[in-house]
Amino acid sequence: MTQLKVNITDGGRSKYFKKEQVGDCVTRAIAIATERDYKEVYNEIAKLIGYTPRNGVKSKDTKRVMKHFGGSWNACMGVGTGCCIHLSNEWSDEGYNGIHELPKHSRIICNLSGHVCAVINGVIHDTYDPSRNGTRCVYGFWYFSKQKPKEEEEKPVEGIYYILRKRINGNIDGKWYDVGRYSLLTRAKKGLCWQTKYGETGWEYKISKVQITELGDCE
Repeated sequence: MTQLKVNITDGGRSKYFKKEQVGDCVTRAIAIATERDYKEVYNEIAKLIGYTPRNGVKSKDTKRVMKHFGGSWNACMGVGTGCCIHLSNEWSDEGYNGIHELPKHSRIICNLSGHVCAVINGVIHDTYDPSRNGTRCVYGFWYFSKQKPKEEEEKPVEGIYYILRKRINGNIDGKWYDVGRYSLLTRAKKGLCWQTKYGETGWEYKISKVQITELGDCE
């Protein structure tokens, strides 16, 4: 196995807490992947789940927390498939769901056995190396996009929407199908990037700017 590089970091926890041996991998990974302040993430998770995340977040709550912070889930194995993707740089011939390796140029949080860790552009960011020399199985991962500071966030324009559409690749006269509707161009571009990288193969995509007279027409 070709091991991933590791950057030892606590995600900012030491600025607020002295104790080192804690089960805060969910809070730590989200703070790292989203580049948000550790304490802000910590407090937001606690409010969301109703208990302190310092000693861990229950499995049933982890998916809800990841989605809340903008994570998009991608399974790397299914029932009876066995381990298809490892926490390494290795390409898997079998793969799963069209995934044969961990994304090398993305911000993801990997779901492991009893642990999660952030992997940014192919580098593990954690308080230790959780890869087990590249043999640890990855059950799946959440994809995250880098968040802008609030003062830089794009503001929606009333009545303007951006439609992400797709059609069969190479079919010039083919029908375009709507994939998603967005009030912000930046979100539409993120959707386009995601579909291009991880969507079904054989499709081409475009973004169309449309005028909607009634906001109730779109969600």
